[in-house]
Amino acid sequence: MNETDKVLDYVEEMFQKYGAEPIEDGGGKLSDGFGLRRIFVRNNLYYRAEIASFEEGCVVIISATDDRKFATVGIQDNIAGFSADYPPEKIEKEVRFAFGIEPYPETYPIYE
Repeated sequence: MNETDKVLDYVEEMFQKYGAEPIEDGGGKLSDGFGLRRIFVRNNLYYRAEIASFEEGCVVIISATDDRKFATVGIQDNIAGFSADYPPEKIEKEVRFAFGIEPYPETYPIYE
């Protein structure tokens, strides 16, 4: 398992910690063919975490939609993005922001 998979596994653990449940058909053939991660449902929204790689480093992208069919084929809106290098407590905070448990601060936190 590579480092980005470990980060995504942790993000998915945080999804579940805050009440998101994985869905059975969350990826299906697309998961196998394109490497899409599982889908989680919370409060009638479907979430997925993915990694985007850039020259500067990797970014975790949390996407969401309210349409299960769109979620299962990978059509979701990106709602949050943050460095894959964040420590666990900062990743958990980002999941809380994405789920609306905590509001985004007026001045977005800059983590070092």
